[in-house]
Amino acid sequence: MLRSLRLGLCLAPLLLAACGGGEETTLAETCTADGGDKAYCECRAKSLAADMSDEDLALLVKMTRLQKDESISTEEAQERLFKDAGPARLMAFQFAVMAPLMKAEEKCL
Repeated sequence: MLRSLRLGLCLAPLLLAACGGGEETTLAETCTADGGDKAYCECRAKSLAADMSDEDLALLVKMTRLQKDESISTEEAQERLFKDAGPARLMAFQFAVMAPLMKAEEKCL
C-alpha cells in the first residue's frame, strides 16, 4: 500500500504536466495579465508548450512565475535562476526560447 502511494505521488506531477495543467495556464494567464488578448495568449502558450523541451519550458514557467510573484524584471529573474548554472546555460536557454517565441508570434497573431 505504501509503495503504491509513493508511486502515485511521483506520477501526479507528470500527469498534470501531460494534461497541460500548469505550464500553459501560467503562460497564458501572465500574458493576459500583461494586456494580451485571451485568444492570442492561449494560442501562444499552447505553441510554446508544443515547441519547447520540457526542461526549457519548465524554466520559462519558473522565470515567469518569479517575475510575476516578485514583480521583478526578466533580467533579475534570469540572474536568480541561472546564478548557479552559469552564463553558458543562460545563453543556451535564451537560444532555445527564441525560435519557439518567434514561431508562436507568427502563428498566433
